[in-house]
Amino acid sequence: MNLQSKLNVKWKMVKMILSYVNDVPFETGYYFCKNGPMSEYHLTKEEREEISSIRAPVQSRNPVFVQVMHPSHVRGKKAGLVGLSSEFATKYIGTFRREIILQRASRKGTWHAFYNSNKFSRGIGGRGWCSFVEDNGILEHDVCLFELMHDARRPTMTVHVLRKARRHFVLLR
Repeated sequence: MNLQSKLNVKWKMVKMILSYVNDVPFETGYYFCKNGPMSEYHLTKEEREEISSIRAPVQSRNPVFVQVMHPSHVRGKKAGLVGLSSEFATKYIGTFRREIILQRASRKGTWHAFYNSNKFSRGIGGRGWCSFVEDNGILEHDVCLFELMHDARRPTMTVHVLRKARRHFVLLR
């Protein structure tokens, strides 16, 4: 193996390590949720790689936040805040409360949720989020890809929903 080939292999390894240290896949622009205390909602490295290979975003340059749905995210009219990573929120949304429009790429309709940020948490919630969950049949363990639309006039996220079927993620339409 020549020197150039060795350098290319080492660079690929460095990129892979950096992508997971920051919870941001280096190549795809997908930001993954942090693993919390409930291990049944953790994504394995293999699952992250599989999700990253699903090219769901409407535009490849849009950043995407990936979150596994917990029971508190989907429990009807009292659905809780869907937390966003501080890195994603700070870089793309900001640090104040604002309305955020949710939409699906394959369905008609919009839902007006609220983004809230304070010193303890950052996330999406409110009645709009509850309606979105109900209208789209979001279930516990589904994986939502929140694609922040750069070309929208108002803060808008296209939400792509993945569900595991036969040990693989399937993009729901």
